[in-house]
Amino acid sequence: MTRLLGSFLLAFLYLVVLVNTVQAQSTENRVRIDFQGLSAFTPAEILKKFGEQGLQILRETNPPQNTVNEAAKALKSILAGRGYVNAVVVGIRVEGANQVWFVVDEGIQYSLISLTFVGNKHFTNDELTARLRKSLAAFSGKATEYDREVLEYSLRALANHMRSLGYLQARLEDLQVRLAGAGLAITIQTTEGPLYRLGTLTVQGAKAVSIDDIKSLLPMSEGDIADGSKIAEWLFEDLKQLYGEKGFIEYTAEPIPHFNDNPRNPEEGIVDLDVQIEEGKRFTLKALTIEGEALSAKQQAAFFALRVGDFFNQRLFDESVTRINQSGLFEPVDAYKNFKLATDQKNATVAVIVSLKKRSVLTPNHH
Repeated sequence: MTRLLGSFLLAFLYLVVLVNTVQAQSTENRVRIDFQGLSAFTPAEILKKFGEQGLQILRETNPPQNTVNEAAKALKSILAGRGYVNAVVVGIRVEGANQVWFVVDEGIQYSLISLTFVGNKHFTNDELTARLRKSLAAFSGKATEYDREVLEYSLRALANHMRSLGYLQARLEDLQVRLAGAGLAITIQTTEGPLYRLGTLTVQGAKAVSIDDIKSLLPMSEGDIADGSKIAEWLFEDLKQLYGEKGFIEYTAEPIPHFNDNPRNPEEGIVDLDVQIEEGKRFTLKALTIEGEALSAKQQAAFFALRVGDFFNQRLFDESVTRINQSGLFEPVDAYKNFKLATDQKNATVAVIVSLKKRSVLTPNHH
């Protein structure tokens, strides 16, 4: 607290010196926000988080003190989410000026020292902890570093792992964080639910692809353990690719599970799956435009597997991206950054525009 008072006095004196300059800027529509003592985040990162939370301070001119206090509370919570659980934040509104100062004493950054799962029966605490720490380390490089956002993302990934083993209703929630000595101890409420096996599979809305072909792509049969990951991969990757190859680039699917008891095994359940497919229109490639570099007809045919006038084919589109990159003639292209797909809903056509830039030095891939 002594450190905070020192920072507060320095900031106050600084504000007194600058008050005339600040008043000259008070006609600006957007409030000026400054930070004193903040090092865990950049000011830009904090302002972005303020925006994501929809804080009023970013929308008001000369915000009142209660709005400043709300933002100070949010900043304290943001710091706590990075391990600074004892951080102190004071928001200072410059009277008569469109400016706010936040004086921060971050305090100690605590590390993650223990993880405890409660309510789990089929998954051991060691098993869940090891997988969670591995995920945390993959993001931050340290399995002991506490970051609330990374932890919540990793918990979602862990829940998906449990669902891939048939526990389709698995949930990890009610995250409790407390100080324990020199670090943070986290308790996670675990709900596994029963192990589910696949029951009946119903597909509706499919016209361009046969029901048998759709079902054949799902690598499980009735009675098998229902693997949530494989079901998701089937619906949102395999079928999306199949439809994309046929020009149905707006394909969507919605799985509707129906959970039932298993009369043969009270410890298990049966999930009947009803899949609703929206195929959308079938798109034709109307035009292919290359920007930045002039290509001959022969070069264009060599690099692009797509042909104008044919139904758009996602696989051939991806193959075209690969051909361009493997040629070594151009700076690497990305399907999302360097290609633009302009769709015409009324006529069900798509125009592809790609930006190419020749390499100054050819790579070894060029033959």
